[in-house]
Amino acid sequence: MSVTRARFDPVLCDLDGTLVDSGPGIVASLRAALRAEGASVLPDVDLGSFVGMPLERIFLTLAPDGDVRRLIDAYRSDYEAHGLPSTPSMPGAVDAIGALRRAGVALAVVTYKPAVFAERILDAIGVRAAFDLVVGRELHGDARSKGELIAGALRCLDGRVRLPVYIGDHEEDRLAAAAAGIAFLPYGPQDWHSLEAQLLDVEVASVHERMGP
Repeated sequence: MSVTRARFDPVLCDLDGTLVDSGPGIVASLRAALRAEGASVLPDVDLGSFVGMPLERIFLTLAPDGDVRRLIDAYRSDYEAHGLPSTPSMPGAVDAIGALRRAGVALAVVTYKPAVFAERILDAIGVRAAFDLVVGRELHGDARSKGELIAGALRCLDGRVRLPVYIGDHEEDRLAAAAAGIAFLPYGPQDWHSLEAQLLDVEVASVHERMGP
């Protein structure tokens, strides 16, 4: 692979649905929490659409009459036991993060997930050491928006900020990047192989060669 220069530096990444396929584990733990607290989900509700959102907002939407704190605690207990250990990386994400690290790009994860959980997931997929910073919400009583979390990450990376970009899979991620005044690249319409090419001035042919037929 031929890398001439990094187009963006630092590169900030969302976690759920962007770096890792956490959807199935999150959905299973949402169901477990609602079941444990005696709340039911309407058949036409797509729990997958809530992945990446703050838990407070999820449970206020799904169970407006429920005890949100108890629901969150039940969710986290189930997710820590079952969801965290089995979260896989998105295709090509680990290779792309490695390429960015070798190019000297500053890297950060910015997520609504508590940082302690995000750290464990990154450890499990083998990329924690590649990231300079992991920013998440506190376990309790943290109402910061994702835009505020991104702004905080940029302050922590002060001195290494040239042309920052945020990568995410939701419209909310795009709006958060705009609120923080930085560029945005969407995961989903494009995969990590094409994102790597945009981030690093990689020759597209070399990426295709690495991917194989």
